[in-house]
Amino acid sequence: MTETSQLSTRTGLSLSVRPAAEGDEGVLGSFFVASALPACDAGLDTGEIAVSIRSDYKGKGVGWALLDFLAGEAQERGVRRVISIESRDNHAAIELEREKGFTPEPFEDDRTLVLLSKTLR
Repeated sequence: MTETSQLSTRTGLSLSVRPAAEGDEGVLGSFFVASALPACDAGLDTGEIAVSIRSDYKGKGVGWALLDFLAGEAQERGVRRVISIESRDNHAAIELEREKGFTPEPFEDDRTLVLLSKTLR
């Protein structure tokens, strides 16, 4: 993704999504409402999705829209599955990801975390 995409949340909030750029650091607190980071292995087997929402935008569908967007981007690139790692205490994120088709499983070697995965191909 190199250009800006427009997303609408389930609550009707309109978002412009684009890659980070040089100079963004100065406006992070006032301009950005969320950050989303996809990462993938070289073989396109597994991609990890990390989303962080500014506290005053939680519950407005931002995570829902970004999760859809990132999973769609991964699928377009041929990624087999996407994963997310959450604290077991982050019930809102875990429930959101389950609603979006992610399956929870124990995180190896750390009982405080849960691994959620979704097969794309």
